[in-house]
Amino acid sequence: MSTDPLQLRDVLPELGCDDAQLVAARSIEVWQALARALIPLIGEKGFAILFARCVHLTRGAHPWLALERGGPGAAAFAGLGP
Repeated sequence: MSTDPLQLRDVLPELGCDDAQLVAARSIEVWQALARALIPLIGEKGFAILFARCVHLTRGAHPWLALERGGPGAAAFAGLGP
């Protein structure tokens, strides 16, 4: 699976993002929507694993991304918002 920065940049205009804070807010909204849709199917632990894997794959292009060692899950979103 590719996390090519060019592909990521192509998605940002579709999300209506033009600044860092808006990108962060929209990203949280997208992940929360994914959580609502996927948790009934794969459970909270399955979603937490998916989220952690996505962050892991994205860290190559964005090394500042990191999960807290407390474990991924709903708490992973807590520190992301304003």
